[in-house]
Amino acid sequence: MPAAGPAVAALRERLAQAGPGVDGVIAVAGGRIQWLLAVLRTAALFRACAALPRWREGARGESVRQLFADLNLAEAEVPQECAIDLDTWDDVARAGYAPPEKKEN
Repeated sequence: MPAAGPAVAALRERLAQAGPGVDGVIAVAGGRIQWLLAVLRTAALFRACAALPRWREGARGESVRQLFADLNLAEAEVPQECAIDLDTWDDVARAGYAPPEKKEN
């Protein structure tokens, strides 16, 4: 999320205004929760990590949605352009970035 900076600032401000019972603030862009764009209280994140099942070799990792499942998260609307996710090289190109050059062996 290369344009997340303004959203992070807004999430931090919203968390500062939230009561002590709020564990964090998660972004909502275009009506969709953005699980990878959140600001959390450190103690709440540690608690959530400790509650995850123990990792086993060959096991898949937990999702961020699972990690946040028991947290009390406030939501904050952010501009959709702040939540653009770059998952593929096509996404990278559409965002105006160049993929790394391939090195010849």
